[in-house]
Amino acid sequence: MGAGDEPVGGVSWTAARAYCQWLSSQDSLGLRYRLPTEAEWEHACRAGVAASFYWGDDPAGATEYENVLDRLSTVIELGKSIPLQEKFAHVDDYRYSAPVGSYLPNPWGLFDMLGNVREWCSDYAAMLPAESVVDPRGPKSGSKRMY
Repeated sequence: MGAGDEPVGGVSWTAARAYCQWLSSQDSLGLRYRLPTEAEWEHACRAGVAASFYWGDDPAGATEYENVLDRLSTVIELGKSIPLQEKFAHVDDYRYSAPVGSYLPNPWGLFDMLGNVREWCSDYAAMLPAESVVDPRGPKSGSKRMY
């Protein structure tokens, strides 16, 4: 769990949904909260841009915008440190998560939409970037979840 300006991590999909239900019950205006669909998340993350990333197609832009896996990142598997195969070329100062808002926001003013910690969505649609720009509502049905 996060503290101060650290992002919250280690939350299950069930707990995230329960939090949305609890938050809805606390809202004095009667607003209802829920996890976004994967298509809604893609649409918000890309800020309506039909590129590979909201800063364009060059992964090097992540240096300014997101705390993503960099060339020094590793995962620990069975007690051994194993280099990841797909990483961004830059190196940042964060081994794990970065404080919230450490990087520039996307064009819609949303921070930390890509990288840092994983986000839960209510479903998984496997949409291509351009599809989420055209129709952020996503498919009519689906049973898989995405984080």
